[in-house]
Amino acid sequence: MRIAMFTIGSAGDVFPFIALGIELKRRGHQITVTTGEHYETTVRKAGLEFSAMFTAEEFHKIQVHPDLFHPTRGIRIVYRQMCLPWVSRVYDAIAKQYVPGETGVVASTFVFGARIAREKLHVPMATVHLQPLFLRSLFDTPTYPGLPIRHLPPALKSLVYRGMDRFLDDCVGAELNAFRGTLGLAPIRRFFSNWIHSPDCTLGLFPTWYAVPQPDWPAQALLAGFPLFDGTVEHPLPVETAQFLEAGTPPVVFTAGSEMKQGRWFFDAAVEACKRIGCRGLMVNPYRDQVPADLPDSLHYAPYAPYSAAFRRGRVAVHHGGIGTVAQAFAAGVPQVVIPIAFDQADNATRMARLGTGLQIDRKYFNGQSLAGALRRILQEPDYDRKAQEISCRMDGPKAVAEACDGIEHSFHRAQKK
Repeated sequence: MRIAMFTIGSAGDVFPFIALGIELKRRGHQITVTTGEHYETTVRKAGLEFSAMFTAEEFHKIQVHPDLFHPTRGIRIVYRQMCLPWVSRVYDAIAKQYVPGETGVVASTFVFGARIAREKLHVPMATVHLQPLFLRSLFDTPTYPGLPIRHLPPALKSLVYRGMDRFLDDCVGAELNAFRGTLGLAPIRRFFSNWIHSPDCTLGLFPTWYAVPQPDWPAQALLAGFPLFDGTVEHPLPVETAQFLEAGTPPVVFTAGSEMKQGRWFFDAAVEACKRIGCRGLMVNPYRDQVPADLPDSLHYAPYAPYSAAFRRGRVAVHHGGIGTVAQAFAAGVPQVVIPIAFDQADNATRMARLGTGLQIDRKYFNGQSLAGALRRILQEPDYDRKAQEISCRMDGPKAVAEACDGIEHSFHRAQKK
């Protein structure tokens, strides 16, 4: 079968699809990964075919938007500037290559064009949710930025969800329905309630102990676990970074995300916290201007370091709460300090903290002093290390990938028989 894979976003959004693509290719399928052009080398070196959904310049314009990481305005930026412009591109790409019985689609949550293609063309499709935020529940409700609804009665939660849907429909509804109209599809409302889940397969790439399946989740939802692929073979630890890690006590590892161009506040606080408690620190960010220029010998800057390697040699992982980063810290068995910035990060931070493997700091209260306090607490209380090690023993990336690919294949076979 020819399987077309589509994903939008940063490395944490792309790497899981590469992991699935490698396994699906091993099983005999022909795989094409469509995403940002700046991931072409990584995709092709994994042995997969590549197609560009958007240019590096288009992605850069979104990266530097001043509202990108605002708790509410950032959502509108992502949907309107990252998701909507490529709806027709994705649909057209699927329509051109679709052969009934020979083609399937695997797409991330935000690739609306793929979901429309499934509806119009009946191409078998698996929706991949990298985080549990998009699996709504009136029972164990996710944590949404600025919306403290977890402990509300179900009836009030339902009203809040309706309000969320009005906001989200305002972000994407007019454009999506206009495109649907050109295909003869009826307009719909509340896109994020049920429509974003493919009826064939809704795949969560996280384990059941991280997000317990709820009775009001979609019936076709399947959880497979964290895939853990982070490009280690393609991008090993830089020599200088490996030497720093081996030259002294395990450092605290700091990262604000693989594509962070607005993180100077994060790294300024990181440097101050390290000085306050006298620890070594590794600062990871692809953009040098985001990290203070004059670092003492106890601190090291790296433009890139695969988290699977850096976290295992670190003492604590301090980060933004991206789902891939949380998972890599789990796998490494290190405690975490999470400073949620936007999107799914608050929910990931809440789930991490509930597991007892670390602490979270509200961005409003985040500075060198508060970070130093959190690090002191983690370093002084052995329970964080113990629980982090317990979680590490549960992690199995190859098994998660295999189970995810089983789900994709089985759902495609069922869809073809209908």
